[in-house]
Amino acid sequence: MTDLQQRVSSLVRRAAKVPAAGGTVEVPVTTNISGWGVMVDPGNLWIKHVETKAVRTETLVFSVEANTSTEERSGKVIIMPPMGMGMPATYVIVQEGMSETPPPVVSGG
Repeated sequence: MTDLQQRVSSLVRRAAKVPAAGGTVEVPVTTNISGWGVMVDPGNLWIKHVETKAVRTETLVFSVEANTSTEERSGKVIIMPPMGMGMPATYVIVQEGMSETPPPVVSGG
């Protein structure tokens, strides 16, 4: 494994779980090179790459839309090094399905 591969694939974690309501996922990636890219699997339009925060450790930020299905779903994000400079790293976002049971009604009284 090259030094670049070690940096690009040194993710703190490889997956995140998101509630059905949606939210934001931050993925810290340790790297000190530019030119690598991020691609969300084409079939996962509910995940959007929002930004990359550049510091010593870069943080990729993704927004996850609400899941209106009761089924859990998952999508892959591919973190790609510059052309010919190593292997991509895969990150998985898993989102819970909506609960079939409506939340209890709370009345003031």
